[in-house]
Amino acid sequence: MSPCADPIEKTVFRKTNAHTGRRLAVTPANSAMRHLSYGRIILNHAEPLVSFSNEQQETGLICLAGNGAAKSAGREHNLERFDAIYIPHGSEIEVSTKTAVDFAEISAPVEGNCQQCESGTSDRRFHLFRPRKLDQLASARTRKNAGRNLCVL
Repeated sequence: MSPCADPIEKTVFRKTNAHTGRRLAVTPANSAMRHLSYGRIILNHAEPLVSFSNEQQETGLICLAGNGAAKSAGREHNLERFDAIYIPHGSEIEVSTKTAVDFAEISAPVEGNCQQCESGTSDRRFHLFRPRKLDQLASARTRKNAGRNLCVL
């Protein structure tokens, strides 16, 4: 018996980059995923902006290529390749570029309010991750927790 009982149509999704704009390619409705949704936001000069609400979904954006900006709750963050941002549920989101950008969008449903951020406050703000800072964080945590596995993001 194969280790995966789901048909290939529900586990392999090709050409998720074959469009511009925002498109969710993988959702619990069309895949074997129970909670996670995955999509791409690909913007360029012809389509430089998309706006959407993430309603009851926590959302993460990972910049795969190019440069762009993510705006929500009056705050805007510029993102470049390998930068990532967390946006709490219930947010109105605007993603834009002046050149071209390719974002992976990952989301999952959540109930209740946003968890407290590292500073100990419970505001509804972006959490921006830059690769250099993640490397430093991973290095510090690895030293602190020697012998444990560490997954960042």
